[in-house]
Amino acid sequence: GAQTGRMNIRTKVDKYIVPIVYPTPKGCAASKPQRCRMNTAAGKHRRSTETILRKLYKRYNLDSKLEIMPSSIEQKLHTKWGYTSTWPSSGLLSIVYILDKYPKAQVSITGFDFLKKSLGHYWEKIRKTRTLHDMGAEGRFIRFLVSKKLIKVL
Repeated sequence: GAQTGRMNIRTKVDKYIVPIVYPTPKGCAASKPQRCRMNTAAGKHRRSTETILRKLYKRYNLDSKLEIMPSSIEQKLHTKWGYTSTWPSSGLLSIVYILDKYPKAQVSITGFDFLKKSLGHYWEKIRKTRTLHDMGAEGRFIRFLVSKKLIKVL
């Protein structure tokens, strides 16, 4: 549930696509893709998080429905799309993932308020006092994608 951090397994889904976000490396730029790769510490954290997720999904017999979003998606966010603000949100990565995996699809999004209404995640019942995400940069990126007619905001 929302407060416990437990999965709601009553919801029927075909696949759970889970991003594991790492901080944008210093010096990362679309013109310098080699500087956008995750460092050793981030790679270790990613592998540890992936192991935990796989165990959790297996505990609920959902392991066959789990897809860990490839780290290459975050790399594309930086190099193909030029987004290099620190700590992209999982929502932003999800948009890039869908655009990459389904390039001809009409992508619609909802629920992004860029912290105008609240600071936190929709499933949390607590109010945070800060975030690691650059919501202004994410808002500009979303508006850019809308202007290119790549996504539509509902």
